[in-house]
Amino acid sequence: MGVARGRCWAAGVVAGVLACVLAVAPSASADPSSVAGGASVSSGAGVSSGGVVQAPSAGSPSSSPSGSPSVSDGLGLAGSPSRSQWVGAPDTSSWLRNVKVSDVGAHTADVSFDWDLSYLLNGKQNGKTTTTTQFKKDGKRIDTYSWEVAYAGNNIRVSRVSGDYVSDNGDGLFDIDPAKDVDGVCFTIGVGRATSVTPTDAANDDYYGAESNNVCDTGGTSDDKLTASDYRRIYGTRTEKLNYGTVTEQSFYRYFTPSLAEAGAKTGTLKGHYDMPLIGLDANTVYGNTKEPDSIYSTYWFDGNQSTRDWSTGSYYNAVDSTASDLYKKGVRKNTKIDVRRLKVGVALYLKDSSKAVQQCKAGVDDYGEKADWIDKTACNTVFPVVHRQDQPDYVDGGGYGGGSAIVPDDYLDFVTAAVPDFRTGVEPVVASSTAQLPASAKGLLSVDAGVVKQGSVARFYVNGLKAAARGKADASSLFWNAYIYSSPQRLSGPDGAPYVTVKKAADGRYYFDAIVPAGLKAGSHTVSLTDANGDCQGWTPVTVTAADTAVMFRLYNRFTGEHFYTSSLVERDSLVKVGWRSEGTGWVAPVSGAPVYRLYNPYAPGGDHHYTMSTRERDALVKAGWRAEGIGWYSGGSVKVLREYNPYARTGTHNYTTDPREDTALVKAGWRAEGTGWYAVKAK
Repeated sequence: MGVARGRCWAAGVVAGVLACVLAVAPSASADPSSVAGGASVSSGAGVSSGGVVQAPSAGSPSSSPSGSPSVSDGLGLAGSPSRSQWVGAPDTSSWLRNVKVSDVGAHTADVSFDWDLSYLLNGKQNGKTTTTTQFKKDGKRIDTYSWEVAYAGNNIRVSRVSGDYVSDNGDGLFDIDPAKDVDGVCFTIGVGRATSVTPTDAANDDYYGAESNNVCDTGGTSDDKLTASDYRRIYGTRTEKLNYGTVTEQSFYRYFTPSLAEAGAKTGTLKGHYDMPLIGLDANTVYGNTKEPDSIYSTYWFDGNQSTRDWSTGSYYNAVDSTASDLYKKGVRKNTKIDVRRLKVGVALYLKDSSKAVQQCKAGVDDYGEKADWIDKTACNTVFPVVHRQDQPDYVDGGGYGGGSAIVPDDYLDFVTAAVPDFRTGVEPVVASSTAQLPASAKGLLSVDAGVVKQGSVARFYVNGLKAAARGKADASSLFWNAYIYSSPQRLSGPDGAPYVTVKKAADGRYYFDAIVPAGLKAGSHTVSLTDANGDCQGWTPVTVTAADTAVMFRLYNRFTGEHFYTSSLVERDSLVKVGWRSEGTGWVAPVSGAPVYRLYNPYAPGGDHHYTMSTRERDALVKAGWRAEGIGWYSGGSVKVLREYNPYARTGTHNYTTDPREDTALVKAGWRAEGTGWYAVKAK
């Protein structure tokens, strides 16, 4: 199972259900009495670029020394019994530890943590205690506090051996064997940041404080498929209607589904260390957690039984609603600045397809053993490890409820979440104002095929000389730097519209980044530079910007068949490199219109073979002989000759095409036949 890095959702109200889920949970061990009213920014919050902020260790006080970053406890839940009533119940907040923020840039940061779910394998799985309260008059109250380690489903209902526990919206608890059924983990990180609200008197009745669990195996947009519009939609600031106000906010979550090995776990264990890139941040902005008033949505109902959840997808939105409600009660009716923030990490388990629970879900069978069309079969593999706590009160000998009457229990689910410490993103880096200020030592550490980029296109730049630390981050596709094009520096966006570029490792081992060349950029000579988060130049190169009427033709070689292949498609080139073809850079620069060059394929040749020709007669003759026509490969035009050679001794790769007369001469000397000019190019390689 691979890592679905960077799959993300925009948080918000979708069909009356909050789309931002587990990662914006409050801490399961939050002390309700510690929650102060109002929203506030922690004193001295923030780190300098490249610094590290660490969350308090499990069980330590949430306050920090003056001037250091601090982390809030999250929302308090009014009316809950003390957690100490459940004797022996494990504290899930200790299962995510050492949460740190590092490599903070203007728009990105890294979040790392240790995760340890060993308790699921070898800890006590349940317990029960009883307390008795004698009333002054008749009767007494007996409270049975029971707890168990359980697994909350992802919008599915599955029966448990210990009895049914089913909610109105389809959540269920079910039994799995973590030693046999777990295939991987799912880590989530949720961001919520509200900056202003216009309070209303519960006017937005289309909003519900409900929740949606389907985080890890349904939907979202992966980083490598982000478009500019996706980036703005998911990571941008927007206006959202809630029950008690209209809020201006930024909210989203990201999730990652590594295998156990990829998550740092050794064979037979459920613990490790993990790093997650956090992108989409605003520059010079504080992110983290603020304390808010008690949530007005602090309870949820399961089959008529009132149940307070220590984790809720509505944590952030409920906090905003509570703040708006308080403002409305004070007579505020206009748009008002607020500071409500959530930044949480969480963990779930990814089950093997062979798991009984997964098979039951994918078969569309509910907890009654009956077919159910409401089951989301795409969400079957994810479960949330929880501690299910239940308080069952029983009144006997009267007690004001009539002798022997029992009331419904309160149920609590402690999910595995942790607060991310507060930090401030960096400011936009200061870069060289002209090419004269670019360091001579960095020239040539950046390159682009043929030294040519095209207006309004995505160009690929190769990066040389990366240091070991940078290579490690690039290997994980989490090296976020800044690219500029001169004469006056203009920032280049990534293909996803992000205000930075992502340096990655290609299949051939080279490091690169893709960037959008502005459509309105003047054609001619320019310079592209790459800087790190601190604004230090890591490489630069001269480039020629051409009008959008040319295409760079890539040349590849198959050492097993001897064939050379030519394409203008980055996708096709990269796909072939992944399966063993060797990239030979740029063949030539072609026009995007003119006389067509036809592309044909011979499926009967060993390993397959391609041929290219401007002659319709040659094309039609080859099709009659069994070749497959693949349409127009590119166009001929310009003054540069593309020479064609033929190898009469080969069965595949019989033709070669080059703009280099020296290559043409060398091949002819080696026994190839010169066949003149195949077509024309705008520019040689």
